[in-house]
Amino acid sequence: MQLIQQSGTFRKLDEDFVSNDDELGRLGRTFNEMIGKLEDTFIRQKQFVADASHELRTPLTIIESYAHLLQRWGMSDPELRKEALEAIRSETGRLQSLVRSLMQLADTEQEERYRVKPFDLVELVRATARDMERSFHREIAVHANRELIRINGDPEKIKQLVILLLDNAIKYSSDPVRVRLTEREDRVRLRIRDRGIGIEPDEIPRLFDRFYRVDKARARKTGGFGLGLAIAQNIVRRHGGQINIASRPGFGTTVTVTLPKRSPADQDDRSVDQFPQVFSSSE
Repeated sequence: MQLIQQSGTFRKLDEDFVSNDDELGRLGRTFNEMIGKLEDTFIRQKQFVADASHELRTPLTIIESYAHLLQRWGMSDPELRKEALEAIRSETGRLQSLVRSLMQLADTEQEERYRVKPFDLVELVRATARDMERSFHREIAVHANRELIRINGDPEKIKQLVILLLDNAIKYSSDPVRVRLTEREDRVRLRIRDRGIGIEPDEIPRLFDRFYRVDKARARKTGGFGLGLAIAQNIVRRHGGQINIASRPGFGTTVTVTLPKRSPADQDDRSVDQFPQVFSSSE
C-alpha cells in the first residue's frame, strides 16, 4: 500500500502471499481483486476523458476556423458571412447535444438519482411509442402478452431507455419497428426489432463502449455520439437486468432487454451476470 501511494501505480501482492489459505491469504486475494477493479476503473475513466476531449475538439476547431474567416473576410463577403454563421450555429448545437448526452450518461451512473416505484410497463412503452410515431412519422407496433405488466423501477429512466432504443431503430431502418413485451415468472422482456441495415458481427461486442460508433461518418450525419447504448446499458444494469443485441447486415437488428419485476433493492445482493437466462434466443 505504501509502494502504491509513493509510486502512483497499481501493484498487486505476490502469488506466494495470496496462495495461502489463511486469514492473510484471503485478505491478500481480496486486496488484489480491489486493486484490479480500481485499475480497470482508472483505465476506463482515462479513456473516457480522452474520447470526450476528441469529440469536443472537432466542433471547437470548426467554430474557431470560421470565426477567423469572419474576422478576416466576413465583413466584405456576405456569402462567406452566411456560411460561417450557419456552420458556427450548427456546431454550437452539436456541442450542446454532446454536453446533454454526457450529463445523461453521468446521471444514469448515479444510483441515488433513481426513483423506484411500481408502474405499468405496457402503458409506458405504448405511450412512448405513440410519441415517437408522432415525432418521426414512423410506424411502431407494440405487442404484449399481458394488458398490464407491473414492475418496480424508475419510470423516467425506463422511458429514457425505450426512447434511446426506438430512436436507434428508427434512424437505421425505413420499415416499421416492432416492439414486443413478454411477462414470464419474475421477469419481463422488452424486445425491439427493426429491419434496417444491420451490424457486422465483430462490431456487436463494442456497441456498448462509450463513444464507439459503427460508422463514424454516418453517425455524425445522424447526430450520434456513440453514447446512447452506454446510457441504455447503465439504466438496465441499475435495474438489475440485462441487455443484448443480435444483428445481421441487411436483415436488421434486435435489442432484447430483460428486467426483474422487483427492484434490485428488494432482491438478494447478486451481480447482474448471476441472473439466470429466463428466455431462450428462439422466443
